[in-house]
Amino acid sequence: IDYNNGAIKGRKYVNEFEKENKKDEDENGYVDDVGGWNFLDNTNVIFSSIKNDYHGTAVSSIIAGRDENKGIYGVAPKSILLSLKCFSGNTGKTKSVIEAIEYGYKCGVRIFNCSWTSAKYNADLYNVIKKYDDAIFVCASGNDI
Repeated sequence: IDYNNGAIKGRKYVNEFEKENKKDEDENGYVDDVGGWNFLDNTNVIFSSIKNDYHGTAVSSIIAGRDENKGIYGVAPKSILLSLKCFSGNTGKTKSVIEAIEYGYKCGVRIFNCSWTSAKYNADLYNVIKKYDDAIFVCASGNDI
């Protein structure tokens, strides 16, 4: 997510127990995870370029966008966004998605946008979604409808 995008500026989740100082203050295994985590590259750099990360920014704007000067309002404009990067462009790994869900849930996320598609069933992914039955998972579907 590009948090500098005007429509979602100010909507960023902030881990108040962590600082950008190369230490893991909250002892969760993620160093400097102030505003989310990049599960692909195992880093706190969650936005690399609009070329690879446009989808997260676009979807975040639809969800939480708000720019009163331009008349832009998302469906939940008071939402706070936690970036859980597990794709770059069209490349991602199920392991990264599962880690992102686990991390997000521990941070208090109860609504997950899962806008990826796959025609393959994955039992591990199914089980982690089922495990958090008090959370909502908004998922896109591929040819497996």
